[in-house]
Amino acid sequence: MGDYNTILAVEDRINGSSVQENEIKDFKELLINTGICEMRTVGRDYTWTNSHVFSRIDRAIVNAEWVTNMPQVDVVIMDPLFEDHSPLCVKLGEEPKASKPFRFFNYLAEHKDFLPIVTEAWNKSSQTRNMAGIWRKLKDVRRELKGLNTNEFQAADLRVKNARQKLQEVQQQMRTTSISLQKFEEEKELKQQLEKWAIIEENIYKQTSRN
Repeated sequence: MGDYNTILAVEDRINGSSVQENEIKDFKELLINTGICEMRTVGRDYTWTNSHVFSRIDRAIVNAEWVTNMPQVDVVIMDPLFEDHSPLCVKLGEEPKASKPFRFFNYLAEHKDFLPIVTEAWNKSSQTRNMAGIWRKLKDVRRELKGLNTNEFQAADLRVKNARQKLQEVQQQMRTTSISLQKFEEEKELKQQLEKWAIIEENIYKQTSRN
């Protein structure tokens, strides 16, 4: 980015001498041969003036990787103030926060409320038979299943870790022979919880690995 001291097209200069093809040929060939291009600009049209001739000789050029990874970037041609060149400012746009896509995991179908939730969400929308109606129904179902997943199954790996830790703590307390029946029931419940969340975690890994 900076002053290249040459123009790239006929319209890059006004009120001066006529633009000749030889004047822009080398710069054009440079961009073509190196596979680079000029960044999109906003603001003023010209970057240099002597109060009579206006030229666009300051610019920012980038390669294809930059364009692919940073499509939201603009170059702002700012006001020159007391200079004859206009400063260039690369304005970095904020990357839009994309919502995390919902992926259906098989364990959702095992939940006791799965069918009622799907049925209610499907019947909530209008009964249109066209594709727009089907799309709205599927969107409603997805939203409800996403809520079920968030409320009931979020952070499966953390739940496995917590259940395993609690089970270990209880079993450490059961190393003596004087154990209350309550401890056996607590151990049984924790084993069921650990098995449940371990199976869910395994299913997540299986489906994710296939993806």
